[in-house]
Amino acid sequence: MKFQSILQAATDELRHISNTQLTLELVTELPLNSGAGSIYKNSSAQNTSHHYWIPWTEEMGAWIDANGHHAILVVVESAPIENIQGSPVLCFAAHIAATCLGLQGQIALHANVVALDGVAIAFAGCSGKGKSTLTTYCVSRGASFVTDDVLVVNDQGQVRPGSPRIKLFPHTGESFGLDASETTTYKIHYAIEQLGITPQNQSFPLGTIYLLEESDRIYIEQLSPSQALLDLLIHSYHVTEIMPDQPSLFYAYTNLVAQVPVKKLFYPRSFESLPKLYDFLQTETHSFTPQLL
Repeated sequence: MKFQSILQAATDELRHISNTQLTLELVTELPLNSGAGSIYKNSSAQNTSHHYWIPWTEEMGAWIDANGHHAILVVVESAPIENIQGSPVLCFAAHIAATCLGLQGQIALHANVVALDGVAIAFAGCSGKGKSTLTTYCVSRGASFVTDDVLVVNDQGQVRPGSPRIKLFPHTGESFGLDASETTTYKIHYAIEQLGITPQNQSFPLGTIYLLEESDRIYIEQLSPSQALLDLLIHSYHVTEIMPDQPSLFYAYTNLVAQVPVKKLFYPRSFESLPKLYDFLQTETHSFTPQLL
């Protein structure tokens, strides 16, 4: 099958994040191809069942069932395979997996995670806030790589490792001595072995969640539980859209912010500031003890 490699790549990405079953459907055109990364609920007129549609590109989207256990990767059969292989499908697979986790009642944040001295710290924020750059620098200084883009935390406050790769813009990868010759409109996905580290197979207790903000100096601002809850919902995957169908998800998030500090981390967005920022994070990590949820 022409797109079998696409399905396999997406399946491999999903298995690091969720237990969702993924199948492939080829179509002549997508049911809805606007609003990339948005989510649309589709209810059946015959019964009370429903499912969700997530458009991604003009040639690829996905249907997800209401309980998040099955997803269908939908591809326009006339699409050139080079348009959807590699980074586009890997990014989409992570997005699908995180959405499925929410539908299963599990927390999935748009965040990167490293571990310092056995304690996980998360960097949350919108795309372009510097999550992956900061993660890569921390790893280059000896931190353990835990996950990129999708943070999954269980009821015990443990963060499990995600897909063993990190995605960086070509110029950022080149700054870390990585091969930046791949031609892509997305970020390049680097296997973490390319950073000289071994993938993790253990979970780490979550110590704190940092929301990245730009400033001319390094400092933190701890958020109240109510503000932290609002911000984490914003930095999750379609939580406000799916929470009416999964009310237990709200309690999972309120429990999380009651136990784990959420702080805004202000820092200068420059490579020159990273050594000082890493030292700051190490000092911060030593100042708290993670609590079990």
